[in-house]
Amino acid sequence: MDQHTPSTTLGFSIRFQLADGLGEDGALELWDDFVAGPLGGRGLAYEAVAEETNGLSRLLYRPNASATEDDRHAVREWARRRGEIADYDVGPLTNLESPPPNASL
Repeated sequence: MDQHTPSTTLGFSIRFQLADGLGEDGALELWDDFVAGPLGGRGLAYEAVAEETNGLSRLLYRPNASATEDDRHAVREWARRRGEIADYDVGPLTNLESPPPNASL
């Protein structure tokens, strides 16, 4: 008898609280750098979680694979070095039942 075990896909949430006074242009530049750096460079995709008044929240995952502790570390180190980010939270790896349907790279 052939047993099929469902695959587990791991992802993690991020929350960036932007610094006071950071304008729209600065926020867009920060996001572009994030997409080009730790997001795109590591093959991660995202889905918006909730709108924040002065920040952003996203669920990060790797399409067709699991995110890793190294991914979490890279995102945390990137955020730590950015003066435009007043506070941040990088959540633990969690099991995603399935990859989000409307995700972006």
